[in-house]
Formats: sequence, structure tokens, C-alpha cells
Amino acid sequence: MKKIVSISSFLFLLYACSTSDSSTEVATVTLSIEKELGQLSDNSYIADIRSMDFKDNQFYLADYTRNELLVLSEDLVLKNTIGNGGEGPGEFRGAGSITVSDDFIYAVNDGKQTVEVFKGDIHIKTINPQIMLGGGTSLRFGVIKDTFYFSDPESQNSISQFTSDHKISSFGEIHKFPNLSQTLLQNYTHVLMHSNGMISISDNLPVITFYDLNKNKLSTLDYSDIPIIQEHMDFLERNPTEENSYYILATDAHVFSDTLYVLLTLQSDKGPVSNKVLEIKVNKNGELLITRILDLGEGWFTALCANKTDLLSFNTSTGNLMKFQL
Repeated sequence: MKKIVSISSFLFLLYACSTSDSSTEVATVTLSIEKELGQLSDNSYIADIRSMDFKDNQFYLADYTRNELLVLSEDLVLKNTIGNGGEGPGEFRGAGSITVSDDFIYAVNDGKQTVEVFKGDIHIKTINPQIMLGGGTSLRFGVIKDTFYFSDPESQNSISQFTSDHKISSFGEIHKFPNLSQTLLQNYTHVLMHSNGMISISDNLPVITFYDLNKNKLSTLDYSDIPIIQEHMDFLERNPTEENSYYILATDAHVFSDTLYVLLTLQSDKGPVSNKVLEIKVNKNGELLITRILDLGEGWFTALCANKTDLLSFNTSTGNLMKFQL
């Protein structure tokens, strides 16, 4: 998948020159499908799931085309729909990235570039952080007690913190590219909250950074030495993209308890695939350890989330929601 933003051989050299020629082998496990669902229990159909979350035994899904948030039980039974399309308060023009924190549901309103806040199915308020939300894609964002954390390379840092009283501050490292335009365009990340801090996952570089809640960097994981990533990076070196475009690597990410899941879109001479997930353990000190590569099988997957026993993902090839046993 290409994004309107540029990756060149410079990106490959940035990582190839910083790592050895050796590979780190990681076990690949093909997950078993528990359930596949295209039609909901109210006889309506899933259309275009861009983001998911899990909280209190329920899955929360943002359907971009339906302009609704879907609430499903762990058995994938529809329990509620939230929001609708339109120009009014709480009405969507494209329901994008979603996160659930405490008793509140936060969802990016892509067409309006705002965040809609719901409690249950009641719209509480609209947040306008006045920054570009997602850089044109459904990037994850974090929330703690009405304090928001967004990817914001325009700030010259990785992450911007936006508070309920409209104060903005930024922090976090960005990767330097040959020119300012590339630097700004190629530093978007998914931001996820963890009990001990926050995790920043580059959407195009094989790097993940953990920050504590005081904004201090605790650790960085460079996963460029995994064979499937080496193959991806080698392809990029041989097939540079046009200016102002790059290939997405981390399509989506989700953290449940102390496990991080990163959905990969991989390029190779055989063609692109989007059905591999990195499973990463997060320890109390913020250290990140890759444990497995999860293979979801045939399909093109674009969003995911997990609970203790299952991984949920949307297969755009079939238009179906798929639940896998972890």
C-alpha cells in the first residue's frame, strides 16, 4: 500500500547501514479461524472497518463507509451502533481511528478532522486539536483522562500532547531525511497507550519507541533484521517510489495488557501482502521483545485488535470480520 508521503533508497541505507548482515529468526505461527462474519445480527452488512478497540468484554469498530461505530460482544453479536453520517454534532464524514478509555469512546471524524467523544451512544463533545489527524490514514492515537496524544511530525517532534484546556506540547524523536519535506512526511506513527507509558510505531520504518508518561524515551526496537522485513527493505531499495509517496509498513497496531500487535504490509517481488502480525511483549521497563509472527492466512487485512484469547481483524478481500485464536 502506498501513502501520499516518499521513501527512497535513503531509507534503506538508514537502516541497512545501522544493522549487521545477520538475521533474527522469529517463529511464524498460522492462526486458526474461530469465526468469520460479514453480516451483523441486525441483518446489515459490515462495509469498511478502519479501526478497532477492545474494552470491558466488547469490541468497538469504526466503519468508515457506514459512518458508525459498531459495538460487538466477544462472540461478535451486535450490541449497539453509535453515531451516523452528517454535518451535525457527533455526525461523521468518515469514522476513522478509534480508542476507548475509561467510560468514553473517542473516534476520529476524518472529513471534519475532529475527534468525537461518546459515552455509551450519547455524543458528549467534539474535540478539535487543530493538527492533521492521521496524515490521511487511520493512525492510532492515545487518550488518558482527556489528554490526547497524536502523531504530529509537523511539530518537529514525533508526538503532540493536546489537553482539554487546548494546551499543546510536543516531544519524541523524529528520523531525519535528506530534506525537510521528506522528514515531515515520513515521520507519522501510531500512538498507543500502555500502563507504563506510550508506544510510538512508525508507519513506514521498522522502528518502535516506548516513552514513559513523563515523555522520556525508555527503549527503541529496530526490527529491520527480521527476514521478512529485510526482504521488504530490499524491495524498496530496488523499487524507489515517486516523490511524495511511500510504502506503508505498519498498517495498524493494538496493545492489550502487555502485548503489542503490529499489522504489517510487506512488499516483495512476489507482490504485496498484508496478512502478517508481529506479536511483541512489553515489559515493565518498556523493553520490547518480538515473540512471534502471526500469519492470518489468505486475504488483505487492514485493522486489528486483540483480547486475552483472540485476535480480531478485517479482511478487505472478503469484506468479512475474522476472529482468530491466539
